[in-house]
Amino acid sequence: MKAIASLFSVLIAAQLLPCALQPVHAQATDARTLQREDESDARRMRIDYDRAYYYSGRNFPGYSFEEVTETTRTLADGNQIKDKQSVLRYRDQKGRMRVDFKSYGGQERIFITDPAAKVAYLIRPDRKDILRIKGEPPARRTLLESPLPTRAEAWSKQVTTSLGLKEVAGIQAAGTVTETFYPAGTRGNEKDMVETNETWRTGSIPGYVYARSVSPSGGEKTTHLENLKLDDVADTLFSVPAGYPIRDIQFDTALPAE
Repeated sequence: MKAIASLFSVLIAAQLLPCALQPVHAQATDARTLQREDESDARRMRIDYDRAYYYSGRNFPGYSFEEVTETTRTLADGNQIKDKQSVLRYRDQKGRMRVDFKSYGGQERIFITDPAAKVAYLIRPDRKDILRIKGEPPARRTLLESPLPTRAEAWSKQVTTSLGLKEVAGIQAAGTVTETFYPAGTRGNEKDMVETNETWRTGSIPGYVYARSVSPSGGEKTTHLENLKLDDVADTLFSVPAGYPIRDIQFDTALPAE
């Protein structure tokens, strides 16, 4: 009887054990998800602050616009994979900048920076907290000058052609198109391959007014601006909400644990 009772107890415990472990597993999964989100947000924040600090010395006016990026990749069977992302960008005449975007997990994010004060904030409404970074970014800002890099070790020739001046998004811009030639076999391609990068730039705002890249291997990517306004923006856009805890991050270290 004792043996039967012991066996019965073991069976009951085996049935209850998964139920007992499930909350622990869920907590561990959530912790890993939050950690990955922290790392992604910190990485994006460093990039945005680096970009803002880089352009802080330029004499841009105040502006606001929506930056829309669309990508299309065509599969061998003709099927297409499409993606569209939108970012709101603001700058006032004091040089402060704000970027409204979605995280990789689809959560709302608000990036605010004051390069003159050497500080930036990332507001996370879903987490009800704020990440802060202070100081001067490391000297790696020249990478931002080439947002459409090519593999110099693989291509055989590049040809850049001026497209002249024209109005893009309601503003005068200068355009160029660069063709990069890859001989057969340099990137796993059976035949010679050409990538095309078209960009339009103006002196009134940082970055590009319009950009389009076409690659036989990577598909097509376009970035254009909507609702571009060259005017000062309200101070309220740069306010940081009170009551949210602030966590400081560094340029070269992982985000500290809560």
